[in-house]
Amino acid sequence: MISTHVLDTEHGRPRAGLKVALYRGDELVAEGVTDGDGRIAELAPDIGSGDYRLVFQVDGEFFRAVELTLAIERAARAHEGISQVEHAVYSDGEGSVSLVNSRGFAASFEATQAWAYASAFAGEGDELMTALGVGLGRDPGALDPQAIGDEAASRALALMGARRPESRRCPVVLDAFVAASFLGFIGSMLSAEAVQRGRSLFAGREGDEVAGPALALVDDGTHPDGPRSAPFDGEGTPTGRTPLIEGGRLLGFLAADADAREVRVAAPA
Repeated sequence: MISTHVLDTEHGRPRAGLKVALYRGDELVAEGVTDGDGRIAELAPDIGSGDYRLVFQVDGEFFRAVELTLAIERAARAHEGISQVEHAVYSDGEGSVSLVNSRGFAASFEATQAWAYASAFAGEGDELMTALGVGLGRDPGALDPQAIGDEAASRALALMGARRPESRRCPVVLDAFVAASFLGFIGSMLSAEAVQRGRSLFAGREGDEVAGPALALVDDGTHPDGPRSAPFDGEGTPTGRTPLIEGGRLLGFLAADADAREVRVAAPA
């Protein structure tokens, strides 16, 4: 038999009227509501042995974040072959920016962010493989804990049996995470500052074909889901959509106003 007794430590009294659910894995076994003494005398009077978890449905953002994180971990552990989940992490933040400059510009904006990830392991010993599942959004409601846990588990399981190949020249299909890291490296060279300092492989190549026709790289400060989207940049210039590479062809560079004047490229629109 399982019973509960819940105390409200903030007010120093039993917590009445609190919904409590009992799960075995993701299966709901029983649920009830605490009485005036904060108790559920017989939440599950007839129950077999096993691993169970109690979920106390406490109001508040903190507890919702805790349940979201636990849901990510459960989703990853549910995959056969996953030996452990090292991390299941949730974080969020909010901030405001105000900018005033000598050109008469004065404006401000606020933004929120929420993100979560899980690190799952597949296999054992020397065959142990690990991978991440990640979710980003403006608030917790934008995150899908099932998708994050599934991604961590499926990516780890896909790596089982992987071996380092011999060095050779051949076509390669990049994993999405690896492709993103490559694009991040390329993006760091598509600035006027990198051109000025001789750190860009793309200097003087505007209009050239620098990649396959399927590649497009765009700086879009107005994208609603962009983690760094903002209505204006650090100089007070309104943000917009600035194509850098389209159809594999280099169209231009990103630049602050001063850099743009020096290397004769356009500042972001």
